[in-house]
Amino acid sequence: VKAGQENKTPVSVCGEMAADKMFIPLLLGLGIKYLSVSTRFIPEAREIIKNINIRKAKRIANKVVKMATEEEVYEFLKP
Repeated sequence: VKAGQENKTPVSVCGEMAADKMFIPLLLGLGIKYLSVSTRFIPEAREIIKNINIRKAKRIANKVVKMATEEEVYEFLKP
């Protein structure tokens, strides 16, 4: 994401992760500005994005990037 920003190249995420309500705050906190989701997920994704506190999302991302394992991330992000 940082390299994309530095080179003025948009970075996007598509697929299941982009549509997962558990990951949307993390992705936005990491600086991802473009999410591509299946049309059936658009209403839910739009609602989540509309209600996100970007400062909180950035705090989440800062914690997650310091985690060592996938399990830690899932445990931290799960509702």
